[in-house]
Amino acid sequence: MSLVGLVVLAVLAQSVPELAREARDDFKQDKYAEAREKLHKAVQQSPQNAALWSLLGLTDTKLNEIDSAIADFRKAVELAPGEAQAWFNLGALYGRKGSNGDAILAYGAGLKVDSGNAAASQNYALLLMSQNRYSEAIPPLEKLKTLDPADLGTRAALIGCFAK
Repeated sequence: MSLVGLVVLAVLAQSVPELAREARDDFKQDKYAEAREKLHKAVQQSPQNAALWSLLGLTDTKLNEIDSAIADFRKAVELAPGEAQAWFNLGALYGRKGSNGDAILAYGAGLKVDSGNAAASQNYALLLMSQNRYSEAIPPLEKLKTLDPADLGTRAALIGCFAK
């Protein structure tokens, strides 16, 4: 085998766990472009790995590549629909993009998996209220009330929803 062939094999031989570890390290050091490059290599080698797609989504979000991040998280939830955080990240990105209907669907799917996530419940309720879907906002607000009974903002939002 030629020297070029050996170099190509050495580059390709970098394992998915090694690429993922290096990408996480790059991400923690705010080296998002480098992390993204490694994650692209990793998902090429392991396209069924939902965790890699989620990390790629977070990386694309940091690079303000919102459409790419949405595609990454969509792939992550396709592969692992039971991963609530991927749904919540997808919902946040849709909300950031102004696609409130898609954001509501993503948060709803995530809350079916993890109904105790206070931040997601709050975001879900606020999105529903922004779309004048007050009666649908009551259950997540009631969940928030059970998680933090002293929160006056939640109580006020519940009263507003009941009044509409």
